[in-house]
Amino acid sequence: MAIQKTTLVSLIGRLESLDDVVLKLSTLDYFHPEKITTKDGTSFKEASGENPYSEPLDDVRSVCAMAGIDLSGIRSDRPATNTHDFDLEAAKTYIRSYKDTYKKAVALRDKVQQNVQDHQMSKSHLEMLHSLNTSFDELFSSKFLKVRFGKLPLDSMPKLAHYDDRLFFVFPFAHDKAYQWCLYLTDERHSAEADSIMDALFFERVRIPDYLHGSPDDAAAYLEDILKKETAQLQSCQQKIDGMRSENQQKLTDLYKTVKFLSETYSVRRYVGTSYDKFALGEYFEFVGYVPKDRESDFESLFGDIKDVTVSVDRGDDGAVPMLPGLITVSSKRAHDTGVRAERPTKLKNGWFSRPFEMYVEMYGVPSHSEIDPTPFVAVTYTLLFGIMFGDVGQGVVVAILGYLFAKWKKSRLGEIIMRMGICSTLFGFVYGSVFGFEHALDGLYHALGFAEKPVEVMNAATINVLLVVAVAIGVVLILGSMLLNIYIGLKNRDYTKALFSQNGVAGFVLYATVIAAIGLPILGVSFSLNAPIILLCLVVPGFCIFLKEPLGHLCQKTKAFPEGVGGYILESIFEMLEIAISFVANTMSFLRVGGFILSHAGMMSVVFTLAGMFTGAGNIIVTIVGNLFVIGLEGLIVGIQVLRLEFYEMFGRYYSGDGVPFTPISAIVHENAAA
Repeated sequence: MAIQKTTLVSLIGRLESLDDVVLKLSTLDYFHPEKITTKDGTSFKEASGENPYSEPLDDVRSVCAMAGIDLSGIRSDRPATNTHDFDLEAAKTYIRSYKDTYKKAVALRDKVQQNVQDHQMSKSHLEMLHSLNTSFDELFSSKFLKVRFGKLPLDSMPKLAHYDDRLFFVFPFAHDKAYQWCLYLTDERHSAEADSIMDALFFERVRIPDYLHGSPDDAAAYLEDILKKETAQLQSCQQKIDGMRSENQQKLTDLYKTVKFLSETYSVRRYVGTSYDKFALGEYFEFVGYVPKDRESDFESLFGDIKDVTVSVDRGDDGAVPMLPGLITVSSKRAHDTGVRAERPTKLKNGWFSRPFEMYVEMYGVPSHSEIDPTPFVAVTYTLLFGIMFGDVGQGVVVAILGYLFAKWKKSRLGEIIMRMGICSTLFGFVYGSVFGFEHALDGLYHALGFAEKPVEVMNAATINVLLVVAVAIGVVLILGSMLLNIYIGLKNRDYTKALFSQNGVAGFVLYATVIAAIGLPILGVSFSLNAPIILLCLVVPGFCIFLKEPLGHLCQKTKAFPEGVGGYILESIFEMLEIAISFVANTMSFLRVGGFILSHAGMMSVVFTLAGMFTGAGNIIVTIVGNLFVIGLEGLIVGIQVLRLEFYEMFGRYYSGDGVPFTPISAIVHENAAA
């Protein structure tokens, strides 16, 4: 039950060294940062989760991608320049200006390039019409004729003979491997019919641009002159774009590297405090936080190679470290305002068996330094209860293997917990003699060891009552154990109300143990009678102490017994005593589920075998396998949840509050910020 001791440390340096410090802090898994504010709180603002560098980083990436600048090989573990004088607004302005200028240059190039492509296409069309000796102007100025230029598939040319009687005329020109270039003439009255026929023959019309005049040769010469000018303009545009890229590439990559560094370390910078020292004539920064006591020297030596950086360690009990003028940690300010001492973060330290169960403790809440770490207690009780409720050799081995694979694949603490659950289930499976639901599969082993039968015959009617009584007995032991832990914690913190007079203190322990002994010992064949002295000392006095726990606690602290009046307290305590009595009964009976799930497991497997018995051969085997997998999945999940419920409600509620401050390493904060 170890809560690791932590030490308050302060890291002070000149602002010019901030980048080097941030770079090292970002990877630490043993430094818990504290937020810093001013002593008067005037400039304190809760750090926003929004990263101010995210948008500029996306913008510079977009600009570099648009300009064809490769960023894949650029590392961000260090900024291109010291970020001390970095101007974010100036960087945004530069990115916007470059982006707008570059877009305009690209748009102009694309427009010229499109013109070149269009004119080259027109020129190629004119090459097919060079044998036309008529001027375009004369053809298109005709009032009575409709003229269409274009190309017709070669295999459509013979089909024109079928339309000799129609009023349109086709004049072929040059041809290539697939098309015959031609024009056809018709009058206005028959143009629709002619267009329909030519469309059916897959005629592709080519429109002659309005700016082309004269014969095809004259138009081609005109286009050649235009293409020379546009090609030169296109080269000029491309040179401008290339020049912009080459002139700004280094600046853009440096800006990208700096902004990326700032973005990735923003979650660290939120914890920095800055101050101007008028005597040293410079700006200074400070980080304050906690490190495990056994890592103090590692933290101090980590920053020894950085100039103008000092590490201060608080090795006293006052929780104070040197800080820059006007600055204070948020927790210290809050403690000053409320009159309550600041709570140190809690870092758990457990052995290999208990360590995965820290996950369950953290779900409920980490312990404060005034409590104990319940992880070892949870690890033992959770594993045992699961094994008792889900005892089966074969299924336990399967669960252990699945947990092992899950732990290796996902690096998950839950996988490690499942592996321990499976091993315990296997051990209790040998007690019940069950292998994949076969209740007598290990009879030969028991006979070889000299046993007449297996230790526990779950399916025997005479065993049911014994299992239920044992389940309640387990619950009684765990409840009494939880009370002992509460007594220890109360005495440790000199909270006599909690340790001596509460329903989970000495008074509650004696009262509950006496009632359980009076009920349980006769069932076990042990003589026990509630005579007058026992009733007085073990029932009346403890009940009276619980009823008056707060006044008695106040008297122990030498304060007024009833600070808020007698009548209201008595009425409230009457209802509280009823609630305590009901909760004792309910909490004890809640452990009946332990025995219930032992019987449930055997019952579910008997249903599986009943269903399997309806089939023969391969069908029987398949139903048995599927049934086992179903039981492992469904009952394993339910039992796991039920055991966790027993931990949280029947045990944690008696001795554990879990209101501590979790130790959050700065590397986890950086990782979470990067994922977001």
